[in-house]
Amino acid sequence: MDSAKSAQAQGAQDFATNTMVLVTPKDNPAGIKTFADIDRSGVAYVACVDTAPCGKVAAALMSDNKVSSRPASLEVDVKSVLAKVTSDEADAGFVYTTDAVAAGDQVDTVEIPHAADEITTYPIAPLTQSENPDLARQFVDLVLSDQGQQVLRDAGFGKP
Repeated sequence: MDSAKSAQAQGAQDFATNTMVLVTPKDNPAGIKTFADIDRSGVAYVACVDTAPCGKVAAALMSDNKVSSRPASLEVDVKSVLAKVTSDEADAGFVYTTDAVAAGDQVDTVEIPHAADEITTYPIAPLTQSENPDLARQFVDLVLSDQGQQVLRDAGFGKP
């Protein structure tokens, strides 16, 4: 959002946050019950590539938690990580809470220690080049409203 500062009709506001969790397939064949279990021999977990935001967060969490094993694969984005887990190609994967919520009963979620230290924040602002600035402002107001915030909470997002 910093690079779009000159195009903003008003300052950006944070509207939601997201944290990372570990997901396992519903049947959890590797028996992962705690985050530390990904360091067990034979456990194949996946994460995003280091150049993706989800990969940077996952790498920081692996470092914070002193994980010594390496991911079985590095995926292009969190949707690819989730696909590996839900298709039983991986025992676990690093995804955002919102992705775990969206996956529903296809996955189980394991909390990651220190995840609250690696929060992803989402900003919003109307832009000056908007063809309908009133509608843009109304949309921002909706997202920031109690109703908009409830929809985001239901999807797994945290408070800004």
